Amino acid sequence: MSPNANPPVAAGRRLQVDLEEDLATRWVPDVVADIDLPNQAQRPTLTPQDVRFVQVPKTRGESRSVPQLSGAALGQLHQAVEGLREVGHRLLAPTVCGYRAGAEGPVHYSNEYRRFRMMSAGEAESHAFVVMADIAAFFDSVTPMALDVARRHVGDLAAWTPVTELLKQTQKLGVSGLPAGYGDARLIANMILAYADSRLKVPFTRWVDDYRLFVDSKSEGWAALEDLAKALAPLGLRLNRGKSRILTLDEFRRLALGPSLDSVYHPQDESPAAVRANLRSVFLDSVARKDRRLLRFSLPRLAKEQDDFALSFVLESLSQAPQIDAPRMVAYLSTFSESPALTSHLPSLIDAQVDDGWNFLRIVPLLARTASTPAVVDRLAQRLEGTRSALQWGNLLRTLAIHDATEAVKRELGRLGSGVPDGRAAAVVAWELQLPVRCDWGAGVAPVMDSLEEAQDAPLPRVDSLL
Repeated sequence: MSPNANPPVAAGRRLQVDLEEDLATRWVPDVVADIDLPNQAQRPTLTPQDVRFVQVPKTRGESRSVPQLSGAALGQLHQAVEGLREVGHRLLAPTVCGYRAGAEGPVHYSNEYRRFRMMSAGEAESHAFVVMADIAAFFDSVTPMALDVARRHVGDLAAWTPVTELLKQTQKLGVSGLPAGYGDARLIANMILAYADSRLKVPFTRWVDDYRLFVDSKSEGWAALEDLAKALAPLGLRLNRGKSRILTLDEFRRLALGPSLDSVYHPQDESPAAVRANLRSVFLDSVARKDRRLLRFSLPRLAKEQDDFALSFVLESLSQAPQIDAPRMVAYLSTFSESPALTSHLPSLIDAQVDDGWNFLRIVPLLARTASTPAVVDRLAQRLEGTRSALQWGNLLRTLAIHDATEAVKRELGRLGSGVPDGRAAAVVAWELQLPVRCDWGAGVAPVMDSLEEAQDAPLPRVDSLL
C-alpha cells in the first residue's frame, strides 16, 4: 500500500477481492454491481434494508426463503469471522473441502468442489459402500446452542464473540440461523460441524453439511448414520433422513459422480464444428435426462462458442415455472442480447412472469442489456408500480433509467417520496437521470453517491452468475 493510500479504502478494495465469489453468486444481482461495497462496508450499524428475502426454487420443485445481504452486512460478516480463519486451517479435518477460511479471494469454489469429488471418488474405491447424508435445514437450524458447543470445542472463545454478536443483529433483521449462500457463513458452518466430525468413527469427506461416509457393509453404514445423528444432537441439528442413502460403489459412481466430461470440450485441439457437435450432444442429453450438471456444463460453453442452439429451450423454460438454473440460463441469453430471436421474445417473456418471483428477478438485468422498445418499457413500468419486492423494485427502476424512461422514473419517485423500497437504487437512478437525490432515502445513499462520484460511471447489474 502506498504511503498516501486511505487505509479504510484499501481495506474495502481487499474486501471486494475476498467477496468476489459471494458477489458472483448473489441471489439477486445488485442494481449497481456492488460498486459501493468498499464504502458500504464502513457503515457501523445495520438497518432493515441490509437484509432482503428472496424465494429461491429447490431441485424438487419446492422453494426456500433466503436472505440477500447488503454490502454493509457482508462487510460486517467478513470482519466478524476474522479470528476464525487461522483456527479453521488448524482445526478442520483435511477431508473437509471448501470455505476453510471463509470468503477468501481470489479463490474459486469450483476448484475445492473438484477436490471434494476427487477425494470422495478416491476414498470410495477402497470401500464397498458410500453413505450420503446431509443435515435437515442446516443453515436455518443453527441456534445459540450450536454456537456454544462449537465455541467450547474450538477453544478460542475470543474468536467467537464477534460472530455471536453479529448473528444477534441479523436475527433481529429476520435471519434464522446462518445466512445461506455466503462464504464466511460457510466457514462458521464448517467450524460448528467440526464438533460432529471429531466424533465419527469411519472415513468421511464433507462439503459444508453434505457428508460422504465410507464403509464396508450396509450394517456399518447404518451404524455410521446413527453415530452422525448422535454427534449432531448436542448441536441441536438432525439428519435429513429422507435424503440419506447407502449406495454400493457402482451406484455411487453412477449417481453421485456421474460421467466424466473431461473429453467433451477441447476447443484448442478440435475444429469449431467438432466442438459445437460435442456441446450440442451434451446439452440435448441434459434436457432428455433433466441432468442439471450437464446443463450447467453445456450452457456457458455454448455461449462461449456463440452457439444459439439452446436459445429456444431456455426462453421456453424461463416462461414456465421457476427454474433453479435461471441464473445460468439468463447468463447464456445475455450472449445474444442483440439477437432478434431474443429481443422479439422479450415482451411475452415478461408477460409470462405472473409475479415477482425468481425467474423475473433474474431476467431484469438481462433486460438492461437489450435494445429498448416501447412494448418492453411499458411492461416494465407497469411491473414497477405493482411490484411487492424491494429487490425487484430496485432492479426495475434501474432498468427503466437505462432505457431513458425518465418520466416513468420521475412519476414513481414522486409517488413514493421518502418511502422508496430501495434507497440505493433510487439514488443511482436519480444520479444517472440528473434528478434530485434525497438523503432520507436511507443509509445506503451516501456510500453509493460517493462511489459514483469517484467512478463517474454506474455499472450494469451483473448478468453472469456462478449460481
